Amino acid sequence: MQPKPPSWLRLHPADPDWQTNAPNCDFEQEEECAMNIRRTAMLMAVAVMGVLSVVPPATAATPSTFGALVPSTFTQEYASGRIPLTGDVSVPVSCPAGKAAVSVGGLAEGLYSITPGPNYDGGVVSAHAVNGNTGQSIVANATCAPTEQFAGTTVGTREQHAHSTTGEWTATKTCPAGMRAFGGGGYFRTRNGAVSADQFFLSASTPTLDGRGWTVSALNNTFTDTLVVTTRCAFQSTSTRLVEEIYPVVPERPGAVGRAQGYAHCPAGFLPISGGAHFTQDGSASAAHAQLSVSTPVDNGQIGWFANGTSGGEHAQLHVLALCGS
Repeated sequence: MQPKPPSWLRLHPADPDWQTNAPNCDFEQEEECAMNIRRTAMLMAVAVMGVLSVVPPATAATPSTFGALVPSTFTQEYASGRIPLTGDVSVPVSCPAGKAAVSVGGLAEGLYSITPGPNYDGGVVSAHAVNGNTGQSIVANATCAPTEQFAGTTVGTREQHAHSTTGEWTATKTCPAGMRAFGGGGYFRTRNGAVSADQFFLSASTPTLDGRGWTVSALNNTFTDTLVVTTRCAFQSTSTRLVEEIYPVVPERPGAVGRAQGYAHCPAGFLPISGGAHFTQDGSASAAHAQLSVSTPVDNGQIGWFANGTSGGEHAQLHVLALCGS
């Protein structure tokens, strides 16, 4: 069956009435949306089992990254807001004094940016008013660690000006030799230097499969914008695992947009450090309009990273990745 979302999406510590709002459902449509989710779960059952049968289990994941950070010392911080009637909203989340952000997660219909804060002591999650999401929650999450654990880490940024004629943007910032990515994110900047609030869709914010960088992809038809991707890097070691699990997107009818959600599970004895998600599909990404709605760590119940989103296109899949440490 389709994986259930983590419990904090149903009863979030920063937003008590989130329990009445299944992902991407209006509060007034709770029962109808719950029925739709159950119906989608039934449609996905066979397909998910087929995909999971060829995805290596979390315990078989190969060693990949670093050992400077200690996941058992991490804390989770949350901040929330509401989607406005029009325009966009950004929700910052901060780590406590003496701590900095390891990774940033977010939840919102209309999600368009998940990125570390300017001083790396928190993060920022942004969303548009779109698809009748007025009044729904936007939640920002920061995974925080003591600042001394960041000794020897580096930060790299890449600015991408090139894009396709249909507004497809993607950029990857790779870590220096001998280092691996432990966090990242991205946003669009206007030619005047401000954070862009134009209409676009975030379709990927994720570590690369080799663990060496961070990739952000989006659709944006404001061609004067610049895509800015940040990657945080630490020295390589064998104390982590990078896990990917893949979930099919099943449309309600042929040619329609479908939804997928699922976890990348950490191996036993490991906890999430960071993670992300991206969509793939046959054909044009601009025609598919893939959009992430949730990308966030889960450190109780199912341990790892959880993602949720929608995509059109043939054979669309949601790829969820978790970087896990012991």
